[in-house]
Amino acid sequence: MSQQNTGEQQERLLEKHAEYFKKIGFLFHLLVRIENKLDMNIGAFFGELNQTKNSIFNQALLDEKIFPTLENKRRFLLKIIVHLAEKAKRDGLIFDEARYHKFCRTLLDVQKTRNKLAHRFLSFSEGSASYLIRKDFIHFERKEIKLDIEIEKAEQVLEECHILLTKFLEEAFVIMHKGESTCCVWEALSNRE
Repeated sequence: MSQQNTGEQQERLLEKHAEYFKKIGFLFHLLVRIENKLDMNIGAFFGELNQTKNSIFNQALLDEKIFPTLENKRRFLLKIIVHLAEKAKRDGLIFDEARYHKFCRTLLDVQKTRNKLAHRFLSFSEGSASYLIRKDFIHFERKEIKLDIEIEKAEQVLEECHILLTKFLEEAFVIMHKGESTCCVWEALSNRE
């Protein structure tokens, strides 16, 4: 009987706060899309490997034991950015390292919000999800997450993924192929699409 009451209580809670849970679910959905876009672009970065090596790399990238979280993939992208920036500097090429680092910080901010929503006991009111954090031994502080604002931020990050990571791949391709004929580089870029 106790389990039935618990189930009924959960059902009433879900019905009472359906709007909030839908927003949280949509925010999680956006993060999955962002992670998929990141997977595709990291995979494309290594796409010039021969087919077997590329297949092995992509299997590793999607293996939850090797890259278990979006954070691991974000950090891997940061390593790629640092190495490309070093090579670009050595070769006298332009690479917008600061812009890509800023994108990774923005991605981290959205990810932190997701973690708070996923791992905290939440209460809901006026379009916000709230949770408590301990200030000291006795006192707590209420923190608030405005769901509509966080959804907007996640949508902006997703849009930025589409634009910025495409530009990143183009710049990376030029850096990795320095010294090759320009027509060969642009021909390879156009064939990639």
